[in-house]
Amino acid sequence: MAATDHTALARPPNPPGGISTRTLGRPRRSADTAGKSRQQVALKLASIQEAMNEITALVVESEVARKAHARGNSMRPGQWPLAQGCAENLIAAIRLLGQYAELLRREP
Repeated sequence: MAATDHTALARPPNPPGGISTRTLGRPRRSADTAGKSRQQVALKLASIQEAMNEITALVVESEVARKAHARGNSMRPGQWPLAQGCAENLIAAIRLLGQYAELLRREP
């Protein structure tokens, strides 16, 4: 009967081709990849800020329309107040977008 050799590695230390890969933790980033990642974060932040500005403008226009309507002024076409619940939800969305943007800024 042949004796088994239990000292052999379960798998070779490097895959074929000799390039080692990390299996645990975060992947290594080259300077080029890190630069692209920063650009992507900057684009996301700009998009978030633009969305926040648009939602804010919508809520402000709605409030102006609500006050005009309360004073008895006639409404212009396309000018309408949002329902109170809808306006509150949009304000909550602005806050959540701001929190998400803050998380993106903190990423390494």
